[in-house]
Amino acid sequence: MLLVTDEGMEEESEPLPDLLSAQEDDGSVRGVILSDSLILNQRGDCYELLEQFSPLFSLTPGLTHLCVHDIGTADSLPVKNKIYRLSDKVKASIKEEVSKMLALRVIEKSSIPWASPVVLVPKATAPGAKPELRFCVDYRGLNSVTWTDAHPIPRADELVDRLGAAKFLSTFDLTSGYRQIALTEGAKERSAFSTPDGHYQFWVMPFGVKNAPATFQRLVNGVLAGKDAFCAAYLDDIAVYSSSWEEHLLHLKELLQALQQAGLTIKASKCQIGQGSVVYLGHLVGGGKVQPLQAKIETIKAWQPPRTPLSLLRGEKFTARRSGKTPLDVKPAVRPELRRKASPGQRRPTSERKSTRRLL
Repeated sequence: MLLVTDEGMEEESEPLPDLLSAQEDDGSVRGVILSDSLILNQRGDCYELLEQFSPLFSLTPGLTHLCVHDIGTADSLPVKNKIYRLSDKVKASIKEEVSKMLALRVIEKSSIPWASPVVLVPKATAPGAKPELRFCVDYRGLNSVTWTDAHPIPRADELVDRLGAAKFLSTFDLTSGYRQIALTEGAKERSAFSTPDGHYQFWVMPFGVKNAPATFQRLVNGVLAGKDAFCAAYLDDIAVYSSSWEEHLLHLKELLQALQQAGLTIKASKCQIGQGSVVYLGHLVGGGKVQPLQAKIETIKAWQPPRTPLSLLRGEKFTARRSGKTPLDVKPAVRPELRRKASPGQRRPTSERKSTRRLL
């Protein structure tokens, strides 16, 4: 590669390696996605910064020392639910996942009387990709006797608005974020679950327990304290936004230092650095714009006209979220009588239902 020096002379230089390797993701900084619009010097700045914090990028979840998660059930008796009937294929998948979690010390064998059943649910994948299943524990019984942690989750629309005017944006995703928070001894017992092959309990915070989002948001808020001017976080979706490249480098360094001090790790393949615009919480943001994703717009266009008050309510809430309004802002556009349940034998005229959909 030919570079122009300060003296105007050209000299031969080796091209900088691409962070995004064609090889399988190994969790290292090579998996980080850099913006195609970054010039050579800016890419060099990124390589230098990322290498400085390379231990942060790992496929293995960290373990923070800043907090632990408790499952408070007051004086409730242990909740025990029977395992579900499962196919041989699903049983094999569950057994494989349990073996992996035992090896990673995510779970341990248990003899506790608390027990929740295991299910496998479809995981969101790219169109045309091979369907995948996610290991989940059905904690509905446990959650019904768990007290509520009222710690607030940020409003997604307010976070999106903060990012809209930024010139440089970077996004980060923690590696299995929930699993980076340890459980208290009591919470370990209450997290117990059963499979056809045994009884286990978690060491770290699992998905599906009632107050996990509140605990995680409290942790992230603490890690990012004092950085509201350039950081936004909705659970483990973290974004850094800046008006200049020099500021962005400083902001990135502050964030990475804070995550490192907290004992957390980042999934490199989910990180984007120095972008002019990014997809964040269902919106395309950056460069002075905040736009809903086209896929969401197509979903709205494909709606069938609402037939019941419940379907109308769902439409109002979905539309409000995508338009930056509240359901109360949307409601005046819809005739009040359409929110009332139809009398027996009464059917809403098709023209009324279509008109309501157009208003939404």
